[in-house]
Amino acid sequence: MRNRLFLCVILCIVGVVMASATGCWALSAEKQPLLHFTFDEGAGDVLTDATGSGKIALLEGGVEWSTEGVSGGALVFKGVDGFVRLPDNVAKDLDAMTIALWVKLNSNPLWARVFDFAGSKGFMYLTLNAGAPADNTRFSIYAGDPDKEPILSIPVDNFALDTWYHIAVTAGSGEGAEYCFYVDGELKATLPVTHASKDIGSDVLMSNYLGKSQFPDPYFDGMMDEFYLFTEALSADEIAALSKR
Repeated sequence: MRNRLFLCVILCIVGVVMASATGCWALSAEKQPLLHFTFDEGAGDVLTDATGSGKIALLEGGVEWSTEGVSGGALVFKGVDGFVRLPDNVAKDLDAMTIALWVKLNSNPLWARVFDFAGSKGFMYLTLNAGAPADNTRFSIYAGDPDKEPILSIPVDNFALDTWYHIAVTAGSGEGAEYCFYVDGELKATLPVTHASKDIGSDVLMSNYLGKSQFPDPYFDGMMDEFYLFTEALSADEIAALSKR
């Protein structure tokens, strides 16, 4: 019994040391990602979901590969015509969610999208320069009623050019649920939930992009790495762990 206890303690210590050394982190089984694109392929125009789901995303336009990501490879968006087409329907039925990724801005044009999901009833997007309120970012879920459209904003000066930032947006479900906006693991803003991602589409959720708007707005100009989509609103501690390089 004593030997078994000693072995368990040693294994726990080793696990903590390895996690610290490699930047790994652990989540409970019910909070595993629905999608995880590492951007480590290094060539071609197909991204493979690292969760093993078999889903793929496609590079379109002028997206290039880089070996200078936060973790391995990354994607370079030139701000001209390049974007990632994410799988259809991935957020169609979600009551709660977390979207997280690393971004590095080369420039930050007005209304350029980090991500933009659209369905038959509306759209869900994140821009790091909405211009209004003055010089603010914006995460929003529009589902047909502008009076219920949440606008979660933080000052745009949270994001300097040529610097990697970890961004995470969560949307909870149930009574008292909130949207939360995190930068580098730090909670920056909250807002009561009025819509879920499932509210923007009925039968089919199409046109899911990284780096491109549903509208004729500028394209994203910079780099992205390690995109995650979860079917739960991760906790502040989980977001902080995810943001560690």
